[in-house]
Amino acid sequence: MGIRFNNQKLPGKFGMTVPASGVRKLHELRQGEKYVVTAGVIVNKQMHLSKDGSWHICTLYLTNYIASLATVYLTKDADEAQALMNEFHLQDSVRIYGNVDLYQGQLQLQLSGIQQVVGLEYVDSTVVKRVELQVFSKLSPLASIVDIKLLVKQAKQFGHEAVALTDLHSVQALPEFFKEARRAGIKPIAGATLSVLNPLPVVYAPQPRSCKLHEDCYVIFDLETTGLSSERHDIIQIGAVKVIRGEMVDSFSTYVRAKHAIPETIQALTAITENDLRDAPLLFDALLAFEAFIGDAILVAHNANFDLRFLHAIRQSLAMSPLANPVIDTLGLAKFLYPEFSAYNLKALADQLDVPLENHHQAQSDALATAGIFRKMLQALPLNMELSELHRQTKNQVYGYPFPVTLYAINPKGIRHLYRLLSLAHTDFLTKAAPQLPKAVIIEYHEGLLVSSPGFSGEVMTALMEHGEEAALQAIANYDFITVEPLPYAQPFIDSGLLHNEDEAKTFSSRLNELCNQTNKLLVAVGGVRHLNKHDHGLYSRFIQLRPYLSKNRPVFMPKAAPFLSTDELLDSFHYLPNAHRIVIDNALKVATQVEEFELLPDEMPLPDLPGAAETVRAIAYESAQQRYGASLPDFISKRLETEIQAIISCGYAVIYEAARQIVAEAKAKGHFVGSRGSVGSSLVAYLLGITEVNPLPPHYVCLNCHDVERSELCSSGSDLPEIRCRCGAEMHRDGQQIPFETFLGLSGEKMPDIDLNFSQEYQEQAHNHLRAIFGGNDSVIRIGTISTTKEQSIYNAMSKANISLNPAETAHLLQGLTGIKTTTGQHPGGLVIIPAHCQMEAFSPVHHPSNKKTAPVVTHFSKENLAHGLFKLDLLGQTEPFKLKKLYELTGVHPDSIPLSDAQVLQAFAQGRTLGIGEFNTELSRQMLMKIQPRTFGELVQISGLAHGTGVWEGNAKELFEHGFPLEQLISCRDDIMLTLENRGMERSVAFEVMETVRKGKKLQPELISEMRQTGLPSWYIAACRKINYLFPKAHAAAYAINAVKTMWYKLNTPLAFYAVCLTLDRDDFLLTNAFMPLNELGEKLNRQWKRVKSYRASVKERKQYRVNRMIHEARQSGIEFDRVRLYNSASTDFTIQSGKLVPPFAVLDGVGEAKVAVMLQERNQPFKNMTDLRTRGKAGKKLLEGLTKFGDLNDLF
Repeated sequence: MGIRFNNQKLPGKFGMTVPASGVRKLHELRQGEKYVVTAGVIVNKQMHLSKDGSWHICTLYLTNYIASLATVYLTKDADEAQALMNEFHLQDSVRIYGNVDLYQGQLQLQLSGIQQVVGLEYVDSTVVKRVELQVFSKLSPLASIVDIKLLVKQAKQFGHEAVALTDLHSVQALPEFFKEARRAGIKPIAGATLSVLNPLPVVYAPQPRSCKLHEDCYVIFDLETTGLSSERHDIIQIGAVKVIRGEMVDSFSTYVRAKHAIPETIQALTAITENDLRDAPLLFDALLAFEAFIGDAILVAHNANFDLRFLHAIRQSLAMSPLANPVIDTLGLAKFLYPEFSAYNLKALADQLDVPLENHHQAQSDALATAGIFRKMLQALPLNMELSELHRQTKNQVYGYPFPVTLYAINPKGIRHLYRLLSLAHTDFLTKAAPQLPKAVIIEYHEGLLVSSPGFSGEVMTALMEHGEEAALQAIANYDFITVEPLPYAQPFIDSGLLHNEDEAKTFSSRLNELCNQTNKLLVAVGGVRHLNKHDHGLYSRFIQLRPYLSKNRPVFMPKAAPFLSTDELLDSFHYLPNAHRIVIDNALKVATQVEEFELLPDEMPLPDLPGAAETVRAIAYESAQQRYGASLPDFISKRLETEIQAIISCGYAVIYEAARQIVAEAKAKGHFVGSRGSVGSSLVAYLLGITEVNPLPPHYVCLNCHDVERSELCSSGSDLPEIRCRCGAEMHRDGQQIPFETFLGLSGEKMPDIDLNFSQEYQEQAHNHLRAIFGGNDSVIRIGTISTTKEQSIYNAMSKANISLNPAETAHLLQGLTGIKTTTGQHPGGLVIIPAHCQMEAFSPVHHPSNKKTAPVVTHFSKENLAHGLFKLDLLGQTEPFKLKKLYELTGVHPDSIPLSDAQVLQAFAQGRTLGIGEFNTELSRQMLMKIQPRTFGELVQISGLAHGTGVWEGNAKELFEHGFPLEQLISCRDDIMLTLENRGMERSVAFEVMETVRKGKKLQPELISEMRQTGLPSWYIAACRKINYLFPKAHAAAYAINAVKTMWYKLNTPLAFYAVCLTLDRDDFLLTNAFMPLNELGEKLNRQWKRVKSYRASVKERKQYRVNRMIHEARQSGIEFDRVRLYNSASTDFTIQSGKLVPPFAVLDGVGEAKVAVMLQERNQPFKNMTDLRTRGKAGKKLLEGLTKFGDLNDLF
């Protein structure tokens, strides 16, 4: 690979001027060196305060792919520190100037200056360049470290016109791949590598027989060989038993003299040595004797295809006629009879069918075990079944071992067919092993696709290596072209003994080349790319080392090296082929030329059909507004309402609004509470339709009696307006959270409405079913899938298990390279996508079962962010907070909507940090912020909610400003704050919106936007704060959290028994009765011990939950609440109840006692139990229930 370091400067720079000459290599630096110039790539960056809070410590971690080093810059100027952090990004190449010293035993460089440079460039120096047609990305499950952006960047630097992506069982990376390739001017080729199956015959050479299966004569046999190839390896042992009418009547066993030496691996596997074969009969004589033993019996073997291939090839080589006996394969028959089995190899079958297997891989022992298995199979078949009927019933019903096939979409129909095939592999043909597809299904959907047999593991090369050219010629007919890989991909076949060494691998590649020439099939050289270049080979090697610890599944083979090679390098890899230029360059270009330029999604996105949605939304919104604000709406309301409705209807969004309205209305009608999330609270129409509890209008008063409306600018939240009375005498309602509609749908409806709703967990499935009913059934609404990838913590854990210890800079490099690798799939907690009318999901995404579990619901293959922009999505989540409010209402009779949002006592409780059990404020960060800020208004709670949920917003940003005396209302807490601030300062609305969108996504503010901000008179600290932000929370979401929290806190303060009853009911699985009765000081000491484990990250998930519940118990008891014992006649099954001023625990808190175990007893206890015997017999009380009631209940008082 042509690689060069381009020292050319780019705009990014900081500090002193960095010399362009005398650049030293990172791994050559030594302690104490001064004024050093070095270079590398940034793999991580961090900024934190010194312990005394006076220094800002900026750390950039660099690597040159041989070594990694931390570079440190210290400053007391917060803006200077942030400027450094903002100027440079991950993957930037830089030159750095400074001094080398030692810190905590590790070399680091004290930074004086840094200059961004072009850095490493990967060069393909040939005039005519190849195209890479086999690349696996990080979204191939634990099979690659290739980052899509870096892949496209390297292809661009190579000057390649196209590149293919062929992930394993997945196209989840295609949306990003297409976006990056289009941006780089490179043709993206959409592909995937699937596991494909051929039918596995159960009966070979079926013939009419004179008797039923259970009466027939069978010879069950097994061969031991020196390898897997019937062309090149020898039979060394034959073992057989004869069975008539289910009884064993004879046996046959012989060693066979081999032509070649027995490989050590085979000797170790079979325990057959050269000495065993010294006096054995020759092959011809052994086969004659075996043929005489067989007679006209039906042959039976496990994986019969292997044994039959050997017998056929060897008899043919010895000029012997082929065997004409019918054959039954117990492998295929097992798959037919026992589809629920987890594995079908001989040992697994013997274990699952309880058949003894001794001396496995000795032919006679394996034949005996196969006979035992076959006898049990005969018992499972109908008594009168004949061989012909068995053949008829099993033909094309079971499949053999899978092999990879790579598919390439060449046009829009091809991408739809690719999606369809992936869906079928992940649903109809999903097995416990993996997604799979019969080859016949691929043939059915061949149009628009190119089908390739990939390399050494593909069907064509495997047939050639195992069975010779005749088998390979049969296989090759089904493919459009064949690929051949570099020699590292041959290693598993060398390890298994199918190939002796790399020279033999070269020989087979040459033979494959000849076959392709003979059949006019293109042979294309590919790299099988799993990492990008020699620089990341060390990272790739670490990945291979860590893979066993990152997944419970057995990792598939990965070659020791599989870089993205330049044309010259791949030509060099295939120098032994006479027409290497054609295979490496010409044929690859021919394939790429067949691929059309197309988009992944349809040109026009149809909308879901919901007749009358636009009219209904308009009518109900206006009716609701007039009921609240009067028939003649105030100007500021009517303008906002009409603006929103026009945008919603013109963009076709009324459908999603109306669907959400219907779902929420039905839930409320059934007595359930619904809360909103996200930015839907920015929409006045959503509020008027009842979709959200957040009113986005400016602060205002409204008289619910005479509908008088008065707008006010006294505060940011209408909930904090002073109480006043209307001129009619009624108390005026205070409302309005001042949230711009643009936060939700953009300036002109360019943003898809993302409506997120919280239902109680018990109602969530009903909400999902209602949505399906609205749009016509299960096929019209699909759950959104998710992708689970490696995280920093999982990599740390794997490093620990693998005993890998690295310095901080090397660790940063490892984490940067190995995070984001797919491990499995899941499902969104509540996300649903609505399929447009008259469309199938495969027009937009394949579907699959999460985690390859066929019992799980079907979900979209693409995650939410990669689904088509024009698809309507709804998040109908199952949360504890709606359930909590419903239960509190039922226990207290106080409706949540009647609770004021500006109760001084409630706000004081927040300022005191008493937020245990209070929704999103129930975190340590939120408590610290509350006690520091001391909120006195609802609007300040909304701000704190925004600050707590942003990234780069509080720590190192607003927190420091607040500590320096800046008022909270001036600080940025939510994304909407920026737009409102800029508009109030005279900035044009579209520019203010652009600034808000840039900042809230953590993108870099361009100089022209900063200039616009300065022209409004914004102070420099405000602009600096914007540049520190990585993510900003929507105010509507923050307001929804605050509304819910205030209501819950009101119940906690005013109806504490109900509050703790509901909270502990939700956490009953982690409630321990011993903690409810132990002395309070002992419980406090226990909490201190638990907190130390939690704080040190040593606590398990279970321990963390129990710590949270113990805090709840401690707080309740401190406030004077008492816990009663579990009561035989008073306790509920699962809920804490209130009786005589005490909390009565449910039966569910007793160890090992669930709902089912008390169901009968709860019915029978209406008539008192006479004694323990009566409780056991009539009440069906089990041992666990009786033990629990004796220890923690009132059983001893009753009997």
